[in-house]
Amino acid sequence: MKWKPHEVEGKVYDLSHLHPFSFTLVVPGKKNQSTATYQIRVEFSMHCFTRSARDGESYSSVLEYKCDNETRLFDEERYALSRPLPDIIRRIGDRKCYHAKDTNFFTIEAIDREGRRVEYSIFFAVYRRDKNGLTLVVQSAYLRDGVPVARRRPIKFSIIAFNIV
Repeated sequence: MKWKPHEVEGKVYDLSHLHPFSFTLVVPGKKNQSTATYQIRVEFSMHCFTRSARDGESYSSVLEYKCDNETRLFDEERYALSRPLPDIIRRIGDRKCYHAKDTNFFTIEAIDREGRRVEYSIFFAVYRRDKNGLTLVVQSAYLRDGVPVARRRPIKFSIIAFNIV
């Protein structure tokens, strides 16, 4: 989905960096394995730049961002942190990933916009599109509020891609 810009108090937030894109992931072969090439289409959900309202929170309607049947609140921090998301995903072949619940995965980026070490959790799902084509949907991305996410043994994205294809 191509996200329309959002305006809050005269400031326009461009969301074109979260428009869908595709890239090629090449996984070099090892010993008896040949090189694998995957065409990956990437999509981002609105949860990468919005949040749900907190219990009892009052807010201005200018924060509301609507898509299909869902309305959430535009979040300036999530928006700022989403700026490098496309590049993080383009380098996902080099990242440690972890199993989340169901068929979802996550990876962690560890720097916030002030350069501090934090846990920026990026949750995603991967679906088979065709023989070597995958769709990766970034479902949500946000700072963990001091509570580290439970991590199991890491899994390389190349293994996730191989298993799905």
